[in-house]
Amino acid sequence: ERALEVRNLTVAIKNIASGLKGGAFVVEKGLALNHPEYLRQGWRMTRENVERIELLSLDLLNLAGPDTPAFAPADPGAPLRAVHELIRLRAERLGVRLTLDCPEALPNVALHAESIHRALLNLATNALDACEENGARCPEPAVTMGVAITKEELTYRIGDQCGGMDAALRDKLFQGIITTKGSRGNGIGLMLTRKIVETHGGRIEVDSTQGRGSLFTIRLPRMQST
Repeated sequence: ERALEVRNLTVAIKNIASGLKGGAFVVEKGLALNHPEYLRQGWRMTRENVERIELLSLDLLNLAGPDTPAFAPADPGAPLRAVHELIRLRAERLGVRLTLDCPEALPNVALHAESIHRALLNLATNALDACEENGARCPEPAVTMGVAITKEELTYRIGDQCGGMDAALRDKLFQGIITTKGSRGNGIGLMLTRKIVETHGGRIEVDSTQGRGSLFTIRLPRMQST
């Protein structure tokens, strides 16, 4: 299993390198021909792959981080609102309806807010990617984000109404470096998300139907509350 993970990670790095080389080629062509559209296209390709390098680096650093991060009292809605703000403009550009269900007056909970933010960003980015990749088959693309708290449990939910997975892929999601994005994905994000949830003593669930969408639910014990 470890050899497969290393192989998949190597492929992910190779794909990013290929994307950078492709962007550089288009930029060079634009410079040689004095063609503004080639320059814009090449720069867009380069920028997207630089962002992929940054995300991959952050995921690897977090994956190798401590298994027991320092918890501190925090508003459990703050990480979700921050993620919503980060992806809002991209959702608008893609024509995706973005819904946020996040009460303002949630009680503080002891958690590692930075890592929870990272886990939620991974899931939200995956949901937007699903809408983008399946846009032609999804007349009303939508992403929902929510948080709720009870006496026993803190729950985050992020779902999309596009794409979805069959049972075989769904069962493998958290068993190694698995990606549904082809050359665009690295598969690290879901591994990191699971690690973050487990370090909080919680669990992550997925409900997905191919052609209809996916819903990821993070359940954390309320015993962390303060």
